[in-house]
Amino acid sequence: MKRNAADARWSKAVRERDDYTCQRCGAQHPTKSFGLHAAHIFSRGIKRLRHDLRNGISACRGCHAYIDQHSEAKEELARRILGDETYEELRLLAHTPLKRSGTDLVPFDCRHCGEPAYVKRSQFNHY
Repeated sequence: MKRNAADARWSKAVRERDDYTCQRCGAQHPTKSFGLHAAHIFSRGIKRLRHDLRNGISACRGCHAYIDQHSEAKEELARRILGDETYEELRLLAHTPLKRSGTDLVPFDCRHCGEPAYVKRSQFNHY
């Protein structure tokens, strides 16, 4: 999925909020570093959460790769940072279909938690 200006602003805001520090290992990075990423907790393909700052965690390149491959570690980290209540709120938003006609939404299993989720038919090939 192509990045746009809103994605860049979201990424910068997440990294600024976290003081340019990896939330998993604690490594600090210079403000212009390419080694610190803004990782989405729930897929950036979920439009309603794509630019929600609560759905972002600053993570160094290695930690980002690790949490993307280990959904249990990502959930544990997100719950520690957000708290259970906010995490559950985001999880429900991520897994609740938008109020649209059923024809433009495709159900699929979330790759992070395995629960049913929905995505626009035009974006389905990205999953």
